[in-house]
Amino acid sequence: MRIYVSSLHGKNGSQRVRELLSYGYREMYGESMPEMYKTEKGKPYFPSRPDVCFSLSHTDTHVMCVIADSPVGCDIQNFRQVSERIVQRTCTEKELEVFGFFQLWTLKESWIKLNGSLDREIKTIEFAGTLESVIPPKPAVRARLFQLDGCIAAVCTSGNSLPCSVIEVENI
Repeated sequence: MRIYVSSLHGKNGSQRVRELLSYGYREMYGESMPEMYKTEKGKPYFPSRPDVCFSLSHTDTHVMCVIADSPVGCDIQNFRQVSERIVQRTCTEKELEVFGFFQLWTLKESWIKLNGSLDREIKTIEFAGTLESVIPPKPAVRARLFQLDGCIAAVCTSGNSLPCSVIEVENI
């Protein structure tokens, strides 16, 4: 698994994240990225390469792409003000004792992307543990948080391991 992050460099987030995916795919597999499709629920995939799993995310300032050989979900968010109402609707008190809102939000979004859809209330997707050792809702899943420049990112996977760092790419 590789986790790639890049600044937007004034580009559209959707365009830049596709460029990052193409870059990462070429780096990992030594060939051009195949044609990408989306499931009916919007999850992107490569029909010609079912062995390659990936997840994409972008913010106002950064893009993120994770490429793996097992299902994966990622999310990246800029820190900003959010209403107390949103916090209360998405996080439990127990979670908020350990994690900040955006740490939880990125974990929950990456969980949803890993699973391909939101099948229940977001507040019921509970994370535990510590910032360094996140415990996801299911034991077969691994999760990790990454602090970046003005952002927080999270990755969830059903694979056996998670990298401890991201690969920052500026020149694509």
